[in-house]
Amino acid sequence: MSDEEIICHECGFANDISVIFCRMCGAQITLDSNEPEKILMTGQNPAVKPGFSFMRIFSGIFGVLFFLFILDGVITYKSLGHRRVEAREKACYANMRVILGAVEMYNMDNADMISTLHDRDATSEDGALIQGKYLRNPISRPETGCYYRGFNLDGTGRVECNLHGTVEGNY
Repeated sequence: MSDEEIICHECGFANDISVIFCRMCGAQITLDSNEPEKILMTGQNPAVKPGFSFMRIFSGIFGVLFFLFILDGVITYKSLGHRRVEAREKACYANMRVILGAVEMYNMDNADMISTLHDRDATSEDGALIQGKYLRNPISRPETGCYYRGFNLDGTGRVECNLHGTVEGNY
């Protein structure tokens, strides 16, 4: 007899472990907990009954909820990354508006107007807009690739970022 066979109580026939009824006599195959040799032969524990139990249902529901929780976390993480990019872009546009306002105020107060803006004029302590007190603090870059410049600022010019473009082009 192999490990995958069970002996019928009625006729003694060696049946496959997966059968419920004996192939020889048709009697129902049962595991008696009083017969430890049959338990060892089959590898089945008669205390564990097939079917549904509270713990099986609970663990299944818990597994599904855990999977959904992880999936939600992945989706949220990806959307947060997208939101972070949008927030940095909006901060860059806000910086450009502040710089443009500071340049306008500077040009209204000074005969020697700023027509071309360099990045250091707005982002450095020794920049023209900081030294003239048109900006309280240097503009901080929302991203490392943001560098500001302006053209034709004594007329109808514009301020732009080499990474995000101009405010006018995006709003």
